[in-house]
Amino acid sequence: MTLDERVVLVTGASGPVGRSVAETFAAEGARLVLAGTDRDRLDAMAAELSLPAHRWVPAVGDLRDPAGGWLRRRVQP
Repeated sequence: MTLDERVVLVTGASGPVGRSVAETFAAEGARLVLAGTDRDRLDAMAAELSLPAHRWVPAVGDLRDPAGGWLRRRVQP
């Protein structure tokens, strides 16, 4: 499977399962939107996985937010 230049949204990316998912998709060439509640953990994970800045973008927020739309406010095309 190759995901060259496809964009993958990984929720829970600051946790262990999200990290594993992100690592798998990154290895297949996908660009990543890493969504989680802790920006420092997202940055640390991206550094540990050696993700270049142009291959990922953080989306910090809580999907359970009743106001909704948190991702739309944080990620610009």
